[in-house]
Amino acid sequence: GFDVEAGAWGGLGVPRGTPREIKKILTDSFKKGFDSPEFQEACARRGVSLAWQDADAFLAFAQEEDRSFGALLGSAPMEEHEQARGLGVMSFPRALIGLICALTALLIASNLFTRKPEADKQPLFGPHAGLMIGFFALLCLYIFLLTRVGYVASTVAFLGASFLMLKPRGGAWAWAAGAIFCMVAGLGVYWLFGVFLNVPVIEGPVDEFIRGLLGG
Repeated sequence: GFDVEAGAWGGLGVPRGTPREIKKILTDSFKKGFDSPEFQEACARRGVSLAWQDADAFLAFAQEEDRSFGALLGSAPMEEHEQARGLGVMSFPRALIGLICALTALLIASNLFTRKPEADKQPLFGPHAGLMIGFFALLCLYIFLLTRVGYVASTVAFLGASFLMLKPRGGAWAWAAGAIFCMVAGLGVYWLFGVFLNVPVIEGPVDEFIRGLLGG
């Protein structure tokens, strides 16, 4: 008995900050496909109504839909509050920073609140404070490289440098295993974020090459 009309609609969207020339290529190609007889006939057979809008008109339409449903459902329109952000370019580095900060806090708390004989007491930041400081510096360098050379190269370099800082023992086998791990982990991080989760990432030549191999 409610006087309500609602329908499903769809459109083409791109990540915030996409270059204008890329938007034009996508818009022109999308319009070409939209106008093709094959697409029009396929939609007609499925009972799909078609309506073309340019970027500005479509944005205004989406915002009006948000306002209408926001009023109906009791939520604020999208422009009136900050939307929850999903995974982004810096998701992996931020996770690393958070993990390291949590571990550091636990280490300090352990040294502060654990009662030990005077002879067994360690410095506030533990016996390996120099290594921790070096690791933080390495993490800062990693974030700097990440935005300039891409995910795979910077992650492999970061893991390799971390491996060297730990001064591994075990001869050639340990070094070979460490190198393999760094390569596989670097590729795995990129695949997880850039391919599987489809997170927009800053890609370098290595990443673009890998995406091409994967058909992405």
